[in-house]
Amino acid sequence: MSENNIETYTGKDLAAIRRRGEGQTNWVRLDERSDSDIDFSDISEIEKKMLAGAKLVRPGSRQKISINVDRDVLEYFRKDGPGYQKRMNAALKSFVWAHQDKKK
Repeated sequence: MSENNIETYTGKDLAAIRRRGEGQTNWVRLDERSDSDIDFSDISEIEKKMLAGAKLVRPGSRQKISINVDRDVLEYFRKDGPGYQKRMNAALKSFVWAHQDKKK
């Protein structure tokens, strides 16, 4: 999946998911591990040239709107629970990113 399609969560979102016991993460086992347990052997070193084209992307300001969407679209995003509006925004943002260069 491309970087633009990755669903992002705030720390608050992750804390809520953890409290509700959602997902497949074994939090007890994860909490027992230390940073020294992480195997970085398959991760290449970051070089300056890798970051040369990097761009800092900050979250944009949001504007509250009212929008009509098809019922099946709304149900699709709501089926995974709270945060569906953020997921809808992420899907729209991915569409914009994928198509903005084509418009120029």
